[in-house]
Amino acid sequence: YEELKVDPKLVKLAWDEYVSLIQRKTASLFEAAARIGGIIGEASEDAINALSEYGLCLGTAYQIQDDVVDWGFEGKITEALTLNPQKDGVLEYLKHMSKRYASQAKNALGSLTDTEAKHHLLNLADFTISRTL
Repeated sequence: YEELKVDPKLVKLAWDEYVSLIQRKTASLFEAAARIGGIIGEASEDAINALSEYGLCLGTAYQIQDDVVDWGFEGKITEALTLNPQKDGVLEYLKHMSKRYASQAKNALGSLTDTEAKHHLLNLADFTISRTL
């Protein structure tokens, strides 16, 4: 709902404001889903925390990638971002940060036992940033 209040013609967002917004939106849902999966699977507290961090980072990467896919559509929140286009184009910066958050998601799973389920989660992080639809 907060995203709908941001009119890119009237409001400018710093990077950290944009990330905070999407983490309260999409990423928090991913975080909760990953955490609940750990709880239902009776994982240790450390594993549950690792899964929560994975979900938050994955959800952040997912939403940034979603904004990349939607690039160019008028009225999108990314139009409100205040980044230095001389340093990096906004679209290129979004792609870079999507990859960075996906990498953080994968790193969050580092302490978990190497299982098929873990490999699926790692693959999901890779897919998240490669999707184009």
